[in-house]
Amino acid sequence: MGVNSSKPSIQTWKRGPTQEEKDEEYYDEAMANAERELAEDAEWKRIQENTFTRWTNEHLRQAGSSINDLETDFSNGLKLIALLEVLSGKKMPRHNKKAHI
Repeated sequence: MGVNSSKPSIQTWKRGPTQEEKDEEYYDEAMANAERELAEDAEWKRIQENTFTRWTNEHLRQAGSSINDLETDFSNGLKLIALLEVLSGKKMPRHNKKAHI
C-alpha cells in the first residue's frame, strides 16, 4: 500500500461579522448620510434666512427699523410688533416698549 506523505490540510475559518458589528456599520453609514443631508439643509436654511431677513428689512424701513439676525433681533418681540404694524397698517395695543429678556 502507498503511504500518503501529504499533511492533512488545515482549514481556516473566517468568522463573519457579529450582529453588533453589523449594527455599528449600519449606524456609521446612517450617520454619514445624515451629516450629508444636514450639510445640504444648512445651505438651504442660510438662503432662506437671508431672503426672509431682506424681506423683513424692506418692510421695517417704513418703521425706521431693521434687523441683522432673525434669532436675536426678534427675541424681545419689539421688532416683530413693528413688522406686524407695518404689514397690517394698524397700531398694536399697548405693549412694554422697554422689554428685556
